[in-house]
Amino acid sequence: MHDPKVEQRVGEQRVDQRVDQRVGDVDALVRADVGRLLGCDGAAIDPEEDLLDRGLDSVRLMTLVERWRAAGLGGVEFADLAEQPRLSAWVDLIRSGGAR
Repeated sequence: MHDPKVEQRVGEQRVDQRVDQRVGDVDALVRADVGRLLGCDGAAIDPEEDLLDRGLDSVRLMTLVERWRAAGLGGVEFADLAEQPRLSAWVDLIRSGGAR
């Protein structure tokens, strides 16, 4: 038996799962890239820590912008990263699709 309502709910669940996976992927990607540039485990960085105080400089910020653009995360600008140099802000920025 073919129930369109059941198929719609199953389809919505699949979309929700893909969105949840992508959200987790963004956080993991940002943490890994920042950790690599700082020479530490990205998972150990407090999401509210000021990354400039931790040693991230303008050259490394540009490296992140270029890397994330190449990965298809458009809309990321140097000024946005420099203005709010925290993992949590960058993840939110990428999830929202660009500049605020």
